[in-house]
Amino acid sequence: MVFAFEARLARGASRSSLAWHTVQRAVILFLLGVVVNSFPFFEVQHMRFYGVLQRIAVCFLVVGLFYLWDSRVWTKVAALVVALAGYWSCCAGCQCRARACLGERYLSWISP
Repeated sequence: MVFAFEARLARGASRSSLAWHTVQRAVILFLLGVVVNSFPFFEVQHMRFYGVLQRIAVCFLVVGLFYLWDSRVWTKVAALVVALAGYWSCCAGCQCRARACLGERYLSWISP
């Protein structure tokens, strides 16, 4: 992503056009993931919105816009530390807090 953005910026593309392209690509990936996971019936009750393509789309959007928005290294390190600390606080500590964060079915194999 870094090499692609830098190459397009060097060719004269604006950051706003790159941001718009990033949003478009993320939306397409997200919708493609919904279609693939819902095929062939497309029942709203059984749609899966948190599939692999949807997660890739969200990560692509966040990382792409974050890279275009701010080029300083320390802000990326700070965001990584905050994300890891938030994830740790969600998963560590009290079992009831972890069960509420991750869901009962994902932790059922850890503790009987």
